Amino acid sequence: MNLEKLLTSEDDLVFTVELEEQMDRFLDAATAPELCIGIVGERFPLLANLSVLENVALQSMYQANKSVAWVRNRVAPYIEQLALEEAMGKRRADLSEEELFNVLLLRCLAVRCRAVLLVQPEPWNCGSTYNFVKGIDADIRLWICCFRDEAAKYASLHLRQIAIE
Repeated sequence: MNLEKLLTSEDDLVFTVELEEQMDRFLDAATAPELCIGIVGERFPLLANLSVLENVALQSMYQANKSVAWVRNRVAPYIEQLALEEAMGKRRADLSEEELFNVLLLRCLAVRCRAVLLVQPEPWNCGSTYNFVKGIDADIRLWICCFRDEAAKYASLHLRQIAIE
């Protein structure tokens, strides 16, 4: 599967797998730095000893030598839109499920990813996430990766489905 080619298409996608190993291989491929795919899922957790802001800034600090303040300025509008103002100084253990999801999304946006990949997301937040991401930049792709028997949960988004073998 050519993820680079899929990034250049205008499609938002649901990738479906049968087996955990297929999901692992797909996520391994999606983490290639040159693809710049932001991943929201438990496999890519926040570091427990850092604040939310430090976790959001970490990749930009490491890869682009940017400061925490620089990253905060870059994502300031998203912090407000995602209602994360009070969460920025918290640690992972102090976040609600919704705050955690939004922080992981914010982390993707901090590095100006080309696609946001939601790994087995809860259906309750997919529609609002889709609208939020598209409202920021229509060129950012929204992708979902799930098991085939879960794909119907995301049917209301009308995303093109791709089966990963």
